[in-house]
Amino acid sequence: MTQPQIGFSKKVETPIDSHKKEADEKLSKCMLSQVGFCIAGVAAGVGLGYTKKTLIPLVIGGVGGTAADFAYGWFVGCVKERELVNQLGSLGSLREKRKAEFAPKA
Repeated sequence: MTQPQIGFSKKVETPIDSHKKEADEKLSKCMLSQVGFCIAGVAAGVGLGYTKKTLIPLVIGGVGGTAADFAYGWFVGCVKERELVNQLGSLGSLREKRKAEFAPKA
């Protein structure tokens, strides 16, 4: 049989924590759904690679397209989700500052 914990050692999940977790998941899902530039880069790389008989254009197209997808998702496609995560993160840090201010001083 385990003894119940007494005191403040257990972290209690607040509504801000649960909303932040949901917002993080939405941002992750949005960022991972950006695939258009990668497909275009690979398609262009296949065409160039076939004519030149090398895989280098395919690799460069895939890597470049992946970078473009990430940049597009971060700056254009997922702006609302990113701002929500930032706002909830700043609320959490503000809460921690307030908790530290009102904590009993030893």
